[in-house]
Amino acid sequence: MAKNTYIGSSNNTASKVKRMYIGVDGVARRVIKGYIGVNGVARQFYGINKNPNFTFVQSPINAGNSPPTDIIWSTQHNLYVLVGGYTCRSSPDGISWTARGGTAFNGAGNLRFIRWFPAISAYVFFVTGDIGGGPSTSIYISTNLDAVSSPTINIRDYRLSDVIVVPEKNQLVALSTGRSGYPGSSILLSSNGADWTDVTGMMADPELKSICWSSYHGKYLGFTTVYTPGGLRYVSPVVRTSVNGASWTSNELPLPAGMRHAYFNSVCWAPELSLYVAVGGADTTSSNSPSNRVLFGRSANGTSWTYEAVDILPGMKCTLTKVTYIPELQMFVATGMTHNSTSTSIYGYGFMCSSVDGYNWTVHLANDPQVPVINGVGWSPKLNRIVMGGPPARNLYGTVMSNNLVLANF
Repeated sequence: MAKNTYIGSSNNTASKVKRMYIGVDGVARRVIKGYIGVNGVARQFYGINKNPNFTFVQSPINAGNSPPTDIIWSTQHNLYVLVGGYTCRSSPDGISWTARGGTAFNGAGNLRFIRWFPAISAYVFFVTGDIGGGPSTSIYISTNLDAVSSPTINIRDYRLSDVIVVPEKNQLVALSTGRSGYPGSSILLSSNGADWTDVTGMMADPELKSICWSSYHGKYLGFTTVYTPGGLRYVSPVVRTSVNGASWTSNELPLPAGMRHAYFNSVCWAPELSLYVAVGGADTTSSNSPSNRVLFGRSANGTSWTYEAVDILPGMKCTLTKVTYIPELQMFVATGMTHNSTSTSIYGYGFMCSSVDGYNWTVHLANDPQVPVINGVGWSPKLNRIVMGGPPARNLYGTVMSNNLVLANF
C-alpha cells in the first residue's frame, strides 16, 4: 500500500497529497485507502464507488439463545464481539461464535453495551438491571474477554441508552435516559471506565435518544422530541448540541409536511463527508401508534437540517432505530424494524437501508420474516463484512423465529 502520494506540477516539483478526491458520475469522493497497481494489477480504491455492492452471506443465523443488544469489531483481536442477556460471545467471521467471560456475567443483569476503550486498552461492559426497584448500571472491564473484573462501580439510578468513545478526549460518554423517579436524561463521563461523573444532573424531559461526537465541530449532538400541548398531540424533533457534555442548547425542528409526529432515534457524524445523518420515524396519526414513515435527516453543521418522511415500505408500520457510518466505504447503514400490528410491543422483523450520501437510500432485507429486529451493527474492515443482530423476528401470527444475526459482505 502506498503510504505517501505525490503529484507533480508543471515546474517539475512534486507535492505530497494530504487528501485525494476522485469523481464518479459527477460526484467527487475522498479516497480513504489507495493501492497502486503492479504488473498490471490494480487494487480497489475505497470510497469512490457510487453505489457499493454487497451480498448477504447466507440466511440469517443463530448466535446463541440470548439476542444481541450490541456488536462491535475488535481490531485489537480481529474478532466480532457481541453481548446480550448474560452472554458475551466472539467470532472471527461472524458465523462461528464462542462464549467468553466465563461466569462473570451470570445473574448480573442484561449486557447492554460493549466498547473497546483505547485509553485503558480494554473492553468496557455495561450491564443494566434493577436494584431496589430502580434502574442501575454495572461496569465490568476486561483486556482479553476472558479475565473479567468484578463490577468496578454500580451506577445507581441510571439506565444507559447509548455509549460513545471520544478518542481525542480519552473519554467514554454515556447517555442515561431515566433515573429512578425522574424523567429526562443525564450525561456521564469517564476517563478510565470505572469512575463516572454526571456532568448534567437531570436534563429536562423528554429524553435524549442518542448522541454522537464531531471532532471537526468540537461538539456533541443528540436528538429529543417536544410535545405540543392541547387536544391534538403533535410531536416535533429537537436537536441538542454541547461542546462539553454539560451545557446543552436546543433547537426545535418543524414537522415534515403532513406529519403529526416525527422523531430521530439515532445520529452519526461522517468526517469524510462532513455530514451528520439522523434516522427515525414519522406518522400522520397519533404518536401512540407505530410510525408509518421512516425519517431521514442530514446536516453539515448540526444546526440547519433537511429531512423528509418517506413511505419506504408502503402499507407497513416501520421505524429506523440506528444509523452507522462506515468510513472505509463512505457509506451509511440504517437499520430498523417493521411492526406486525398497531401495538409497539408486538414486533415484526428487521430491515436495513444504505446510502453513500445521506440523501438517497436503498432498502434491503425488506419483507423477510427471518430477519431479526436489528439492534447492533458491527463492521470489519479486515473482512469487509457487516454483522447485524437483535431479537428474533415475529411473524404475523406472533411466532418467534430462531435467528438473531444476518451478515453482509462488501
